[in-house]
Amino acid sequence: MTTASGPSGPSGSTDRPVLVALGPSAELHRGIHGSLTASPPVGVRYVDLLHRHRFLLPRAAGPERRDPFAQPSVLERVRYEVPPAGAGLTGVHSSRLPVDGGVPFVVDTDDLVLTLLYGRPLVRGGRALPPSDHPVVRRRVLLMLAAYLDDACVGVLFRTRRALDEALDLTLDVAGGAAHDRLEERSEVVRPAVPPGPKPAPARPDHCRPVHVAFVGDGWEDKGGPEAAQVMAELVRCRGKEELRLSWVGPCPEPWRGRLGAATVHDRLPREDVLSLLADADVLLAPSRFESFGMVLIEALAHGVVPVTSSGPGMEHVTELLPPGLGMLLVPTDLPLHERVSRLLGSVETLLDRPDLLLSMQRAAWDWAATGPLSLSTRDDALTTRYAAMSDLVGSAPPVVEPRRGEVWCGLSSEELSEGYRTLRAGGRRVRVTEVGPSIRST
Repeated sequence: MTTASGPSGPSGSTDRPVLVALGPSAELHRGIHGSLTASPPVGVRYVDLLHRHRFLLPRAAGPERRDPFAQPSVLERVRYEVPPAGAGLTGVHSSRLPVDGGVPFVVDTDDLVLTLLYGRPLVRGGRALPPSDHPVVRRRVLLMLAAYLDDACVGVLFRTRRALDEALDLTLDVAGGAAHDRLEERSEVVRPAVPPGPKPAPARPDHCRPVHVAFVGDGWEDKGGPEAAQVMAELVRCRGKEELRLSWVGPCPEPWRGRLGAATVHDRLPREDVLSLLADADVLLAPSRFESFGMVLIEALAHGVVPVTSSGPGMEHVTELLPPGLGMLLVPTDLPLHERVSRLLGSVETLLDRPDLLLSMQRAAWDWAATGPLSLSTRDDALTTRYAAMSDLVGSAPPVVEPRRGEVWCGLSSEELSEGYRTLRAGGRRVRVTEVGPSIRST
């Protein structure tokens, strides 16, 4: 069992810490959930428990084995090996998925709609997805909603209001007004947060340093790598080293890598090193074409870094994350590439040419993340309230789901699920699941 904790007790006292299992490991995000383990709420300790993913799968069509990466499951839950009551576990903080066995849990999610309809394994499997009105898909939505609306679930925490509204719309369409209202009652927008860096201050008159522009992205196309590379290459051509410093973290194929001049280029960095880089940066060039959330934007704001990023299709939620005034730097994703590059370049050059504007935006970014809606205190207040609700539910009766004819429960360990994702990225898709009986009756 690994742990991460803040000071003991709800107010930094010597009371026993609140123990919360964080998982499942295959669904955790290194930035979003890494910020939880690095900076947990005061008095909370996160623990890692052994767990297993359970899929209720219909009979496979044709000769195929049952495979959650290739066929839709009608229910997906996670079973944890919970220690005896005396160990003091409060419950589970789960990424995306409901928890099996009657254990109290809270869920955080960036997109509940995809989880309700299909689940991440099927989406990642690369097969054509069945339509949303397919009987198997409709059954999955109803069973997954029942798991989130069970008494053991004390809250569904969305990272954006847009994601919450989309989940409520789907619930109303498939399950009706009563389910819609129950989901709305237990839902809340709780955004990830990180400790703020020092508040940006004016440069001393005798100390002029180049403006540091950084790109951080774990992909090329969807993170806007082609646009960012063209912008940086133009900056290298037009601006001197005394005026500009460039950093790049993420894939950057040739010939673009060679056109970034003296830029520092890393294919990948540990999260701690990314945060250190942002602490030294002034502008984040983040022209993503799609983000389910965009944790790097939160990390940048907390360090007083001004993001030049995208809006429009694939990035509709981004205005929820930025403080008023920074919207002028947003560039729509649906513009032609050359126009996107031109507008991104213009935004960066405006900040280079107007240090007063850059400083005012840096301070607005820092305030938003240090004391505003993206602050640690805002996040922690919401989490500790939900964790307290979990402590009141220990020992609640577990739900039972009886499979229909032809359906069977199958299981994958988190390691096996992660290996399935890695295999898919390498071009394969087959996984071996273990059938665990005609039904699961939690005890």
